[in-house]
Amino acid sequence: MKKARIGSYGRFSTDYQRPTSIEDQQRTVLDKLKQLGYSVADCRHFADSAISGASEKTKNRVQLAAFLAAWDAGEFDVVAVDEISRLARGPRELAEIQDRIMKTGVRFVTADGLDSRDPHFNLTFGITAAVASHALEEIRHRVKRSMRGQLERGFMIAAPPMGYRLERLTSADGRPIGTRWHIDQEQAAIVREIFAMRIRGASLAQIAAELNHRGVPTPRPARGEIRYWRPGTVFQLLRNPTYKGVVMWNGSAFARAKAKKRNRVLTPEAYARPELRVVDDDTWHACNPATRPWRRGGGKSPFSGIVRCGLCDGLLTVNHQNARTQLYCAQCSQAVRVKARKSHLGYASTDGLQAVLLKAIEEILSPAVIGIFRERLRERLAGGVEAELEEARRELARVDAAKKRLLAFIEAAGSKDEDLLERYVGNRAQRQSLEIRIAELERRAEASNAETIEAQLSVDPRTLVDSLFSSDLAPERIRAMLTGIFPRIALLGKRCRGSATYEVDVAPGVILASASESRVIDASTTRMRFEVTVDRKHRPFRWIARRLSEQAGQKKVA
Repeated sequence: MKKARIGSYGRFSTDYQRPTSIEDQQRTVLDKLKQLGYSVADCRHFADSAISGASEKTKNRVQLAAFLAAWDAGEFDVVAVDEISRLARGPRELAEIQDRIMKTGVRFVTADGLDSRDPHFNLTFGITAAVASHALEEIRHRVKRSMRGQLERGFMIAAPPMGYRLERLTSADGRPIGTRWHIDQEQAAIVREIFAMRIRGASLAQIAAELNHRGVPTPRPARGEIRYWRPGTVFQLLRNPTYKGVVMWNGSAFARAKAKKRNRVLTPEAYARPELRVVDDDTWHACNPATRPWRRGGGKSPFSGIVRCGLCDGLLTVNHQNARTQLYCAQCSQAVRVKARKSHLGYASTDGLQAVLLKAIEEILSPAVIGIFRERLRERLAGGVEAELEEARRELARVDAAKKRLLAFIEAAGSKDEDLLERYVGNRAQRQSLEIRIAELERRAEASNAETIEAQLSVDPRTLVDSLFSSDLAPERIRAMLTGIFPRIALLGKRCRGSATYEVDVAPGVILASASESRVIDASTTRMRFEVTVDRKHRPFRWIARRLSEQAGQKKVA
């Protein structure tokens, strides 16, 4: 038997192989080496377990790194693997392996017949590498197909987030069927509390600090390092649609980042899981606004981050100086300093803004305005959601009819028409979204809004005015209330020193909801314009706000 320094490498993937696969690979490699006349008594074996051969997983293969380092250090005369796909499947990594074989002169053999001493080795290696790379794409396709199939069958395909526990289901003979999630009531209570803190106006950092102070475990256990709640951890938890009973395929930030890296476009698909609902839709959407900027937390002033500049639409900064609190636009100020703009709006007192907001509430709560709004609530109480639900069901029927037509076209044209297949996928995604919408409307129809509407019809909204700027409320709580009541507040300009003109959007429905401590039924708004001036005749000074007519707009500063 020939003496040689031999190194071998093996790997198995969890997708299609068992841990015993490495033992099988080592046995076939040793048999091949014996056929070639080598003594295998001192063969050094390297192996990685449960790791894919995809390029992005190469960094996780510690034993492969050690094997290649020993190879580059000249510690082997012969290297052997069961097949080249055990080393890599990506074309770049396979090309690097081929280049290493050529440069080091080490004999490279595989149990399935490759040998670097074969005069046609480079051609054979290239063909085999192409097959291995193509096989990786096939594996990815099969895995994705299987994962989507599991979702459509009602199973889950990932580790559960905080608030859920996992159950693995098996058949009578012990074969795995799939996994399901169930609500963990203890953890779900913490999740609901996090949503409630956010609704009350707490910032992400404030929520994280509270959870860390109480010693609440993070969503994922520590792996060799101390884990703690971060603002980003709270943000990702709040963004998870599973808490409203919807599971998304291709909807995660990780999936989007991976697709962007490969220059691919993902089509998110929604799967209804009403049994996993932890919070209602209103709460989830209030914590994840689609268009408005999130105005929670942020400083000691309740006006931080909620007032916009009438010139650049940027958010105004709250400045505390000489016992006075004022608003100004830092962006416009910078533009003036670099001579990109001649002037800016200047400074406006937050006391004046407070007077404007209270005046706006007083105007919107006039008997005439509030009477019209309450009449609208009574109409909604009588109508409910039946009309909206009926329209959604009609739309679902139209989508189903389109689906039947597409299936007929696909059957006639065969499965190779990519355009038809793409339209079919889009149709299915639309149908799933409609099913989720209908389920939510049916839930709302069953749990009628009657009690909420009755509470808003009977409450005296003026009770809110007395407590809106109460010193007993935390700034973030006041800020959250202002954000709902006034979706938009803009400083338009200053006629003179000691005055300011504001434009505000007021939502009467939010006022009634806040006063009755119920959820918002009607979020429609009314736009108003006010001028506020300081009255210096009395001590202490006080601000007086008056409403401007629709035509009497304040001229903006150039």
